[in-house]
Amino acid sequence: MVFDGKSLIIGEIGGPFGSLVDACVCSMHLSEKAHFRVEMTPEEIDLTIELVELDFGGFIHQWDAAKKFDMAVKRKELGKQLFQENLLTEAANRFSKAFRVLCSIPISVETPLDCIDSVNVSDIQLLKETLYNNMSACYFRHQNFDSVIPLCQKVLALNPCNVKALFKIGVAYEHERDFEKAHQALSTVLEIEPNNKAAADHLETVKVQLRQVNFRLNSMMKKMISGTIGK
Repeated sequence: MVFDGKSLIIGEIGGPFGSLVDACVCSMHLSEKAHFRVEMTPEEIDLTIELVELDFGGFIHQWDAAKKFDMAVKRKELGKQLFQENLLTEAANRFSKAFRVLCSIPISVETPLDCIDSVNVSDIQLLKETLYNNMSACYFRHQNFDSVIPLCQKVLALNPCNVKALFKIGVAYEHERDFEKAHQALSTVLEIEPNNKAAADHLETVKVQLRQVNFRLNSMMKKMISGTIGK
């Protein structure tokens, strides 16, 4: 009912079923009619697709920067919608696709420009920052902190004052028991946003953990020194 007689844009259908429809259509020839059975736990879905018309938008390397930027923005917005629906894997996939499209815009390091094909380079960099942040949010909600940390580091390389990235990386370091780095990141959040209660709560927990670690370390050092003197 959703797709019957409708047009669809490959890569822009939301949800797990949309990704499967994408894969089915991409395997077809024009004017082909094909039967598919797709697995959607806990059931299988049978569908018949007829590819009546195909509008090919050209190869991505042929696009100008403006078209690539617009495509990246569309993928980002779809990712946000999927994230709000708690479809985290699909959301991360859309953010990742948006980032790959954006990275295909050539930016010269030796002779940087302010604008490429009417797109401001600053807007491209800001979108990269947002996409890194959004991808890290997907992993953060999954509590996959090993993936959160490098993504937030990329955000902070572009913008050291990004509060969302600082908070996420601080909490991730806390869970990885790297309390020194967690303390530094969460303290920076509170320097920027003194009323950030979530950061304050996590920072208090980190301080308690640091005191315990330091106490154990000092106790070990005293025992080592005492043992050395005793000998």
